[in-house]
Amino acid sequence: MKGPQVIRFKRLSLGAECTADMEEIADLESTSLVGGDENFTCQSGPSYQVTLLICIGAFGCGYGIGFTSPAAHQLERSNSSLHLPGGGHQLQLNEEEISWFGSILFLACMLGGVIGGPLAERLSRKGALIVSNLPLVAGWLAIAFANDLPTMLAGRTLVGLNVGMGILLNPVYVTETVLPELRGRLTTFLQLSIAAGILVCFAMGDDVHYMYMAHAGAGLGAVYALMLFWIPKSPRWCVRHEQNEKSIRALQRLRGQHANILMEHSEITCAVQLELKAAKFAWSDMLRPALRRPFLMSVALMLFQQWCGINVVMSYTAMIFDGAGLASISSLLSIGVAAIQLLFTFLSVFVVDRYGRRPLLMAAGLGLTVSCVLMALFFYRFRFAGGAAATILPVVALYAYTAAFSLGLGVLPWLFMAEAFPSRAMPFMSPISAALCWFNAFIITKYFHAMTQAFGDGGAFVLFAAVSFLLVLFSKFTLIETKGLTLEQVEAKFKPQSYSSSSNVTLPEFA
Repeated sequence: MKGPQVIRFKRLSLGAECTADMEEIADLESTSLVGGDENFTCQSGPSYQVTLLICIGAFGCGYGIGFTSPAAHQLERSNSSLHLPGGGHQLQLNEEEISWFGSILFLACMLGGVIGGPLAERLSRKGALIVSNLPLVAGWLAIAFANDLPTMLAGRTLVGLNVGMGILLNPVYVTETVLPELRGRLTTFLQLSIAAGILVCFAMGDDVHYMYMAHAGAGLGAVYALMLFWIPKSPRWCVRHEQNEKSIRALQRLRGQHANILMEHSEITCAVQLELKAAKFAWSDMLRPALRRPFLMSVALMLFQQWCGINVVMSYTAMIFDGAGLASISSLLSIGVAAIQLLFTFLSVFVVDRYGRRPLLMAAGLGLTVSCVLMALFFYRFRFAGGAAATILPVVALYAYTAAFSLGLGVLPWLFMAEAFPSRAMPFMSPISAALCWFNAFIITKYFHAMTQAFGDGGAFVLFAAVSFLLVLFSKFTLIETKGLTLEQVEAKFKPQSYSSSSNVTLPEFA
């Protein structure tokens, strides 16, 4: 057995006094629960392992979102060469039915986001992720065997429940388990996986019947649910629910069997102590700056994400190219959109923790503004002009649009929500923020066709450009940077400066 460690003290601005039970923490080293050497740093391998597994679920979310474009294209055209497996008639949907087919997923995502937070608090993040795959499998099977519109919409609703819960819970689990210095990069892997799921669906296009795509989605969900039993629970969740031994075991698995986890565990314990000593969450707390500021910033980012038009582009990619006069190659061009999204989401992995959240969002906003202006210019001036401009401009504009979105606005609103909301308020604030996001996705996807009929295709992209430019101003003058900060430091940053700067927390540091 090793000799006793020397206890030093580390000062953190957490905004209140935290009194840790030093004897209890020091005694942990003499138990069999904690291994590790004070000179052995934490390993990054376990953080990558759990993130890659969660990425399977994120891929499934992207697969569910990306399914809309090729399936809607098949259903709208009622391609006679695509027959239902096992016989039956090919479904044919009109424009109104297509709008429901595309948008009802996001309405269900809103419900999934609302129930996802409380479910994660009751069952643990791990337990909620496992349960969320039950409606996923059922939904894909309903789509696979549907021969009428109500069954199809029911399946889409069930899949949407999983997508809403998954996109909410995946970054929460990753931010609470991985090393702080890897948090931004690994959370970006989730968006990369969503982009990969969309790319796979777009690549199938008209070549694979949507029913076979649904069978694949059901199989993926079932396998992923079984694999989730391997991952540890969130140490922060375990501490909050007085499962101290489980939290230690989980943290040891996540940092490596030879890593010294005592300091990090004591910080988590102190942070949870502060939360538990504080009054329980009440809706009136939302008026306090420590909660009001991150909540309003999160809601603003979610609104910018949706009203820049991304889900319209992803849901109706092939139809947008059809409307631009490129129907003969719309499926191929749609694959290009998904490939661009995957590429630039991959690039964002390497820049999100290097340049920070605010610069990336400003760059994304500028790119979105320019590309939307180009799309509007095409529809207003070059759509029927013929020539190279009429062919190249919409392709370049949509590809640039996808690149700009994927570089910043795809992952950062969800990462900001996972970083900025205090743990005690997370089950209440996250579902509201996510629900607002999905409700706006539903509105803009459902009524996109009505919008284009009223204002023209160009008018829709003028709106998207205006929203994107507002994102630039918001990121420059309002948003708070969270790059490189622990979750406790992020929480302290949202508190009134006079309070957080004067209240330091003394924590034990084991050397």
